[in-house]
Amino acid sequence: MESKIAKTPLLVVSLAFCWITNLSGCSIAQLQHDDLQEPAQRRSGNVNLEPKATGFTGGRVGWGRVTLFSIPVVPIHIHSDEASDLMVVVRDALAIAGYAAHFVDNAQPGPVLKAHVDEVRFNNYTWVVPLVPTWGRLHVTLRLESADGPVLWEKSFEGSGHTYNFTDGYNIAATRIVTKLANSMVEAFGSQEFSNALSEGG
Repeated sequence: MESKIAKTPLLVVSLAFCWITNLSGCSIAQLQHDDLQEPAQRRSGNVNLEPKATGFTGGRVGWGRVTLFSIPVVPIHIHSDEASDLMVVVRDALAIAGYAAHFVDNAQPGPVLKAHVDEVRFNNYTWVVPLVPTWGRLHVTLRLESADGPVLWEKSFEGSGHTYNFTDGYNIAATRIVTKLANSMVEAFGSQEFSNALSEGG
């Protein structure tokens, strides 16, 4: 007797398999980084940080997709407090550059470093299972603002990354993206430009 699976159209089987694949790894647990590289020039001093980044919506950051036509089927979310996670990444980058970073409230006198997320986007394709290309992009702008409002220093950073991991693609891609982003921040924090801006606002 012919099995029910044998009677099922190949496309339906493929879609079901891709759906299960997405459900097994369709979220990002936390924004975190791997080991960071030290800058060419280490600095010293204190930097005040806003506790949360702006720009995250708290909703989806991408889609898991199926079929050759890349049909979006599963929304992708970051399940931690991504606004706080990103500021921890900024704090870590400052520490590698030599600074002592402190989270402060809005009433804190002196310059404060703030982060705004301009874009965050993740996608994958499952129609080439067991290879599952997963990739993303994170674009962030940092601003060092003086206590009375003027921007002392501003710079945009972009991190991108991808993986073909079958079961944990989004977490792996996200970590690679954040690591690239953080290393770019370390380099910027080690610059004379940032040091001068910090001294000007102090």
